Amino acid sequence: MVMVASAGNSDTYIGQSEGADSEGADSEGADSGQDCGVQQVKYPARYAETIGVGATDGDGRVTPYSIRGEEVDLVAPGGTRTEPIISTMTTAGSLEVTGNAVAASEGADSEGADSEGADSEGADSSQIEYTPYYGTASGTSQAAAHVTGVVALLLGVNPELTPDDVLQILQKTAMDLGEPVEAQGAGLLDAAQAVKEVRKERHKD
Repeated sequence: MVMVASAGNSDTYIGQSEGADSEGADSEGADSGQDCGVQQVKYPARYAETIGVGATDGDGRVTPYSIRGEEVDLVAPGGTRTEPIISTMTTAGSLEVTGNAVAASEGADSEGADSEGADSEGADSSQIEYTPYYGTASGTSQAAAHVTGVVALLLGVNPELTPDDVLQILQKTAMDLGEPVEAQGAGLLDAAQAVKEVRKERHKD
């Protein structure tokens, strides 16, 4: 199981994360992004069972809003207000946005996505493409989703990878950005190198 979580502290999250890990699920537990207006790492990213993910901008720099702390394992593209991430949206119709904040939330209707809890670096309404099922936003939520996707690729190559294996590979192949460890962790996610590493290890077996 691979899941991405972007929320505050909850006993439910740690229970799910511990359960996934103890059952040997093919997952790191949860990729956790957070945008709470506070840069310190919060839960669920602080749990040992999760991968803490920070965010970078289009130039590969750690963003001002990104989390910082010893729990940051690596960083991935999260975008900025002027250069947001294009993503699918869980809407049932065309996306219409008013105001400056965008939240990709399940159940949002055609009259506009719910802006409650939206990232403070959220995309400006002028950035939104009014196309069904697509929109733009920025934040560590988007960064965490990138990591989750790469984890799925790794498990596709070798389904027997353990959560510890996954984290080790992601960190080993991450690109050093030359920023403090508490900001970048092991560095920037490198999907191609991570997949190559898994393939190389499989060929050894």
